[in-house]
Amino acid sequence: MEEFQPKAFGKHYLIEKLATGGMAEIYKAKTFGVDGFEKLLAIKRILPHCSADKEFINMLIDEAKLSVLLSHTNIVQVYDLGKVRDDYFISMEYIEGCNLRELLSRLKDLNKQMDEQLVLYIISEICKGLDYAHSKKDPDGKPLNIVHRDISPQNILLSFEGEVKIVDFGIAKAAMNMSNTMAGILKGKISYMSPEQALGKPIDRKTDIFSTGLILYELLTGKKLFTGETQFEVLKKIRSTRLSEDSFSAIPSEAIRKILAKALAYSTKERYDNAGDFQIDLTRYLYTTYADFTPRKLSKEMRQIFADEIKQKKVTEKEALPLDAQTRSILIDSSQQENIVHRESTGEIREYISGKQSTQTFFDSFIKGKETDLHKMTSDPTRVNQNLMESIEPSFRANTAPVKRKKNRFVFIYPIVSLFVIGLAYLVYKQIIEPPLPQITGTLQLNSTPPGAQIFINEGDTGFITPATIPNLPVGKKLTITLKKEKRKTWVRAVTLSDSDPLSFNPTLEPVPLGAIRVVTTPAKAKIYVDGKDTGKVSPALIDDLPISETHTVKVELEKHKPVEEKITIFSIDEPRKFEVKLEEILYGALEIKSNPSNASIFINNKPTGKKTPATVSELEYGRYTISLSKADYNTVTRSVEINKESSSINERLNKKKVAVTTPTTPSTPTKPTVPTTPTT
Repeated sequence: MEEFQPKAFGKHYLIEKLATGGMAEIYKAKTFGVDGFEKLLAIKRILPHCSADKEFINMLIDEAKLSVLLSHTNIVQVYDLGKVRDDYFISMEYIEGCNLRELLSRLKDLNKQMDEQLVLYIISEICKGLDYAHSKKDPDGKPLNIVHRDISPQNILLSFEGEVKIVDFGIAKAAMNMSNTMAGILKGKISYMSPEQALGKPIDRKTDIFSTGLILYELLTGKKLFTGETQFEVLKKIRSTRLSEDSFSAIPSEAIRKILAKALAYSTKERYDNAGDFQIDLTRYLYTTYADFTPRKLSKEMRQIFADEIKQKKVTEKEALPLDAQTRSILIDSSQQENIVHRESTGEIREYISGKQSTQTFFDSFIKGKETDLHKMTSDPTRVNQNLMESIEPSFRANTAPVKRKKNRFVFIYPIVSLFVIGLAYLVYKQIIEPPLPQITGTLQLNSTPPGAQIFINEGDTGFITPATIPNLPVGKKLTITLKKEKRKTWVRAVTLSDSDPLSFNPTLEPVPLGAIRVVTTPAKAKIYVDGKDTGKVSPALIDDLPISETHTVKVELEKHKPVEEKITIFSIDEPRKFEVKLEEILYGALEIKSNPSNASIFINNKPTGKKTPATVSELEYGRYTISLSKADYNTVTRSVEINKESSSINERLNKKKVAVTTPTTPSTPTKPTVPTTPTT
């Protein structure tokens, strides 16, 4: 394979080839500005077979207009979509690190499993980015309905600094609609599709939530949830498999099993409504289970796992110093580069056609009545007034020349018109020539003691959990910050950012008054759950540290007894509330099942038992059951059976299925049509 040589590419300089995929090649690159300004970025050059697909390129341009709008710490920033000669490219933020697929492969090589707390943090960060993108609105407040469509480990980047970022927003939709390269693009990513996506149904943000749930499962277990020998087998499983908490028995934590079951619900109605809710459940479990967790742990883990790569990178950078010195003074020929969609430093999006702005200014069309090249008009500010006068004076002179007295009488109009034109030219200069002032935004750095508090700004949930840094906040506008954490008093502070310097807060969240509930059951030793969480205690027990003036759901469970649940509100700090209950025993019976012939599969209430006749099914709670016996080539037998204290048994005869035999018929030979004879006279 030929070694890559650094080269110019439009207004960029390609330094290193990072990867090649089914759709694009990715390069580490530099761009240059005035006074020696340099910026590292990543260039994704679309491969020729994709660039040749006009439908793909048109959709890529449409999606790029949305992608550049996204500015979030968990989304890789897209700067430009452009073209150099026949090559389309996307320039984006450069991340020093690896993608999640590479991390999983490295862990497999090291025979290591990812730490649960790191898994929860990574997925919660993905959810933050998704929730931001899914909720994005246009300037008029209309939802943009952005969906990634390809949330998979390859599209999750992890920096060596511990950042988690989603890449390729907007590219997936175009890729999915390509006419010639579908197989190459989808390969390896079908495993992360949602059921509705695999069935070809309309999709929304919930398809990204399902894909994120699949990544969560894979990070926790080290295995993909949907696998098969062929892509068709994988698709078939995704389309037909319905998951529940029981599907994740290999995961010890009941709380995580519940989260997975909700994220991977087959029906979109039962799935998380938005990625923000998914993220809240993850971070709540993360910070209650791992109270000392900080994002630095991910950075530390990354630096340990990729220590050799980081060391080699430092060597490579040292060797590249001569090249770096050359590129500082390099002159890039940007004339061959065509900008299609571009993000300004202010966040404004500009569209271009053949390198020129695609719209005509109102002022220019009004004065001259025709299109004007703005580059020529504005290249010299002193020409603006002259251009305007040239467009107005001829008509003015034509109307005034024949009557000299009128010219003398209204000679005062000249200075008025001149002043008007000068003022108008100044406005044009301010709006078109002089670059607009960048919008100033500020940053909040929020921590809390203890950490793990939800952050709200102006009563809206930001999706961030302390400690967190929240960028792009308006300067000069009053903001109400609220921190909320379970069993802690809510902290509220009104602030106004005065400049772009970060404003930091680290409040101590005071504990709320706590009470207790005394739980007593007959018989004793029942497990006690409060607000859906296992307390780890059995009755009789005192459950303390519960906030007062709040309603708590208390549930007790004992083997072979019916569970009891009740809502209880604590009113006093000193006197515990009492919860006393007598548990009703569950009575069990057995059913002996036989069939003739034997070896028929046994189903109870349409669920397989895994047993075949003859067999005895024990520990059936008293009540009525539907028993079905199924055997190949025999009709299925179904009957209803009452289970009670008396032992029960059934013995069913299975009848063979009747096979309809059809006798082939010999097609009859068509008779020749009778030719009418002419009657004789």
